[in-house]
Amino acid sequence: MHILDDAQALRAKVIQIADGLGGICNILETESCATRLRCLVSSPDLVDEAVLKQAGALGVIRRGRDIQVVCGVSSGRLKAELEKYLQQQGDADRDRSPGVPVHKVKKSLYSPFCGQIFDITKSKDAAFSEKMMGDGYLVIPDEGIAYAPENCKVSFTFPTGQAVGLDCEDGTEMMLHIGLNTAILEGKGFKLLVNDGDFVKKGDKLLEFDIQYIKEHVKSEECLAVFTGLGEDEEIVVTAEGRVNALEKIAEIISF
Repeated sequence: MHILDDAQALRAKVIQIADGLGGICNILETESCATRLRCLVSSPDLVDEAVLKQAGALGVIRRGRDIQVVCGVSSGRLKAELEKYLQQQGDADRDRSPGVPVHKVKKSLYSPFCGQIFDITKSKDAAFSEKMMGDGYLVIPDEGIAYAPENCKVSFTFPTGQAVGLDCEDGTEMMLHIGLNTAILEGKGFKLLVNDGDFVKKGDKLLEFDIQYIKEHVKSEECLAVFTGLGEDEEIVVTAEGRVNALEKIAEIISF
């Protein structure tokens, strides 16, 4: 095959992959590893696995909005060509794709907890589920430790030990809250490991908590990460699903 023919075949495959991922307007971010093309999409419901397999995908792995296309050792080349294709299409093609908003990924987020991750709208407390305090996510923990998800300053701690405020280096503000109505426990089942004003590094332990004690005394052990300073054009998109480990990439802050 001539070089020109090879380039044309690669472009055709990339166009088909983009279609299988729901169209260029549905693709928010692209990455690759040794054998997989990884894409963050706006709506996973638009992803068509049959089209991706017609384009040569050996398999498709879904983790929420994180779609992994198994394509062998050509993943790096496909990623580069896909990014080139998306850039060349520009805003005109995106405007012609109805019903799918164009987002910009502003920041990756990493889990402070180990356990099952959910969107914050699944919280059993309306103050959190309706985002009265801010957008975020929750984890049903299977380990009683909260870790610093990134380098930050401890902006506040609750005297009863169930919550910690964090100011991140880039200005992001967040609160980690352990359990619901846990203030009534008056500190029992909690061990704070930091103080107001402390500077902590990603992975440092912030507090420890007794999951079983919390489950026995309040309505939920869910652990929440609430982002209290987001702009009106920003929101949290959970990209992981199922069980997550602490410090695993699990969400994005996006703007639109």
